[in-house]
Amino acid sequence: MRSLIGDHIYRNVRYEGFCLDGFLKKNKWYIPTKIGKIKYTFARSYIFRKIFVPIIDKYFKQYYDNYMIKSLQEMNKIVEEKYKSKLTIIVWPDFDVVNNDKNFINKLKQTNLDLIFLPYYFSSVEKGYRIKFDLHPTSKANEEIAKILYNRINKNK
Repeated sequence: MRSLIGDHIYRNVRYEGFCLDGFLKKNKWYIPTKIGKIKYTFARSYIFRKIFVPIIDKYFKQYYDNYMIKSLQEMNKIVEEKYKSKLTIIVWPDFDVVNNDKNFINKLKQTNLDLIFLPYYFSSVEKGYRIKFDLHPTSKANEEIAKILYNRINKNK
């Protein structure tokens, strides 16, 4: 299962688009990447994805973590400046278990970002919080998250 944070990193760092000398072309912009052309060249190779991508991802994990945190901080800055509000980030309970990412979670906690860590039961398909085949949240989960957000907003007034 992929997490929202993992998806964000994947879409921004491992985007399958035109890649030239360590830069990714996304629409009209060139975005620098850590492994650039090598990773893109072999992106469709099953052997490369199964053997080398996990090694590369492990090697660049700190880069991915820092990239994600800086992205969240930048989003928060935009929300504060443009909407006079604060970005609230919801962290699913199985993120650190699935991704073995306690270091990232600790780094995230050290920021001034508004974080909500959902209780562990939100990761359960059996209890009706996740859709069985794609693991997206169910309407039950979304209703409870809406209540959590409502309480957070009213507490901060």
